[in-house]
Amino acid sequence: GGAGGYVVSGWCVNLLLRFLPAEGNRPVAVHVAADVRLMGFTLLVSIGAALLFGLAPALRATSPELAGALKNDGSATRSRRFGLKSALAMVQVALSLLLLVGAGLFLRSLRNATAIAIGLKTENVVLATMNPRLSGYTPEQTAAFYSLLETELRGKAGVRAVGFSEAPWLSGAFNQVGMQVPGRPDPPGGRSILVAGVGGDFFDAVGIRILRGRGFGLQDTAGSVKVAVISQLAVRYFFGEQEPVGKTVRMGGQLVEIIGVAADSKYRSVREDMPRVGYLSQAQSPAAERTVYVRTAGNPVPMMAAVRSTVRGLDRSLPVYDVKTFAEQKSESLVRERLIATLTGFFGALAVLLAAMGLYGVMSYGVGQRTREIGIRMSLGADRGTVVRMVLRDCFAMVAAGIAIGLPLSAWLSRLVESELFGVRPNDPATVAGATLLLAGMGVLAGYVPARRASRVDPMRALRYE
Repeated sequence: GGAGGYVVSGWCVNLLLRFLPAEGNRPVAVHVAADVRLMGFTLLVSIGAALLFGLAPALRATSPELAGALKNDGSATRSRRFGLKSALAMVQVALSLLLLVGAGLFLRSLRNATAIAIGLKTENVVLATMNPRLSGYTPEQTAAFYSLLETELRGKAGVRAVGFSEAPWLSGAFNQVGMQVPGRPDPPGGRSILVAGVGGDFFDAVGIRILRGRGFGLQDTAGSVKVAVISQLAVRYFFGEQEPVGKTVRMGGQLVEIIGVAADSKYRSVREDMPRVGYLSQAQSPAAERTVYVRTAGNPVPMMAAVRSTVRGLDRSLPVYDVKTFAEQKSESLVRERLIATLTGFFGALAVLLAAMGLYGVMSYGVGQRTREIGIRMSLGADRGTVVRMVLRDCFAMVAAGIAIGLPLSAWLSRLVESELFGVRPNDPATVAGATLLLAGMGVLAGYVPARRASRVDPMRALRYE
């Protein structure tokens, strides 16, 4: 068993590494080769488990209860052994229910996070990040490079919009400043707002609608009045019912005029609450490192190579990194949720399998111990259906007892992971009911094989048993 687990562990680790986000479409290089320490640990755990769980029956075998065996053919001893096995099976069912409920909660949480509206259109968009300053560009050369890059990409076949931001959307990076509206008191929750410098057709490229006013244009230059676009949630938070377009506010220490209102969207991650966002023009607040977004009419994957080749055509020495689709960026924002859901789902399924094996073993042992009793019942007229129901009733009693133990434990432990859940309550009735029914079904299935075998006992042979 230890050797088999050691082999399987290598496959499992390689599978888990697939959940780590790639860097520039290259898989993350993590050294996971087995070594002497891992082999030694596996050996110690395997031997320790064998000694721990084999010691009790081995000691019992060295001191048989001779008096009880002479009086009643050892039935009392067998009954106690069966009782211990039943208790262990109940505990196994209870622990399996804990893992199943946890797996169900995390799977539903991942589904909710994947399906939630984030205010962005991630389909058919390619993004890539670069920083000309790393290659020694001056601010003027940096601005000229991005202008040429935008022109070149706009000319590609199938390109619908090209935009820039100073940090990749949904990457966890953010910039937070204070915003103050002259003539209005500060909101009770503080003055914080997330800000991002954007350029080109950013709003069209990422799918954020301009609801009122306008977006940034060619008239917004370094020498013109500083302007900003704010999200709808920021409007409600800072202005209430007042119209913000045309108002001048202090954002991050500088006075800016609000020229438009954008629809709400996620910024840092998919899981975050909808944030208050202020957008600044990169023509007025230039940044050296920028992420370019290219929206295409169809499959965006070919555009990834086109973006690389376009940058190389402008400067072969300039590195381009994190080239991926916007859909992949969204998926990577949920990598933690997906990993937890996969792990809990795997261990939940494994727990159910082990519980089913344990119940099968206990019921098989019990049927063997009751062979003579079953033969007597059948010789007195009990049919096969009665015997099957009798054995299944015992199996279901163990499953029900394990579930009764596991339900309050799962309710308590689920609250410990409440902060990791998204859109689902720790005591979600549908998840608990589904886990309970699945475990009960597996338990009955595990007990059916011994029950069916018991129903086929030959009464004459059973009466001669032992």
